[in-house]
Amino acid sequence: MDYGGQSEYSHVVSVDSKADWQSALRVYPNPVSTGELTLYFPEKSEETSVLSIYSPSGQMCRQQSVSASRSKVDVSSLAAGIYLLQMVSGREVWQERDENFRLPKR
Repeated sequence: MDYGGQSEYSHVVSVDSKADWQSALRVYPNPVSTGELTLYFPEKSEETSVLSIYSPSGQMCRQQSVSASRSKVDVSSLAAGIYLLQMVSGREVWQERDENFRLPKR
């Protein structure tokens, strides 16, 4: 409602937030015990994706290109904590709070 007491509504548009490969993405082991994280996404398209790893404060800690359906990511240099994953493939962006991984104290 605006200051004059008028209100206006826009049309509601639904958006499918996950592509097929996004719903199939698996991250393991979680928590990470070996310093290496495996990403497995069997339905991923052939184009190269970019994986970004963020700290809870939003700082980007690591970024790398991912092209295979099963990829290993070295996370041994990261401090113990919980990290958020983001995957960008073409125009699709995948990021969820549920898909994070944990590095336990060593």
